[in-house]
Amino acid sequence: MKRGVFLLLVLVLFFPLISSASIEIKNSYSSGETIIAKVLGSFVDPILESNVEFYRGHVKIPIDYEIGFLNNEYYIKASLIGKTANNYSIQIS
Repeated sequence: MKRGVFLLLVLVLFFPLISSASIEIKNSYSSGETIIAKVLGSFVDPILESNVEFYRGHVKIPIDYEIGFLNNEYYIKASLIGKTANNYSIQIS
């Protein structure tokens, strides 16, 4: 009984700290194309440019990008000019 109450208390206290985000983006882009990604989720702090990083594989790479906020949704616009065809990922911290 005590264990169940403790577990319930822990879940109630820490549940607001757990959240997730998703990114809506096209499946593929051509070299030189502009990426437009919609970031969905509930954020306590706004997404800043210092919170966004781009990776090719496991290597952090520089990409020119902007962050916008419209209708309670974040958008990331990034340029692929000069980037080779590869798998890229976005990390928001």
